Amino acid sequence: MVSTQEQVQDIRQSIIDLPSTFQYSCFHLEYDGGKIINDFVELSEVKGLTSESEVRLVEDPYTEKESRIHFVRVRELIGAAGDRTDLLYGIEAGLSLHDSLAEPTAAHSGSANGNSSKVSTNANHPMSGYDVEAPGSYKVLLPPRQETAPKT
Repeated sequence: MVSTQEQVQDIRQSIIDLPSTFQYSCFHLEYDGGKIINDFVELSEVKGLTSESEVRLVEDPYTEKESRIHFVRVRELIGAAGDRTDLLYGIEAGLSLHDSLAEPTAAHSGSANGNSSKVSTNANHPMSGYDVEAPGSYKVLLPPRQETAPKT
């Protein structure tokens, strides 16, 4: 039950925050068979909406912005999110936990243990010089250091 003084955007936020409906992040509300409710009004201002009206949640197609926001929300829920404002603004945005992909540097060229004696004849191939028997190195899994964003 909600009060007629409630804003529609507050109801939307309640839907997003509820554990049973947190998967909905891109939707609109309708009543009386398809009349869309504006998100920025109070319920008392919606014409034709009565206490007997049934309000329905209708999923909308995701835009690029909405999908980024949804992924940030899912990452927050599973605990994989950090201080990642870049996803919201599109700077090197992606679905990975890593910020970017880069070609191996001189320190990573050759095999994982630094031994480049087994380089194949095709040096441009991404797997050239890779030694399957070499011990793993965590350095190749870590993303490169990035400059911090300027404070505004």
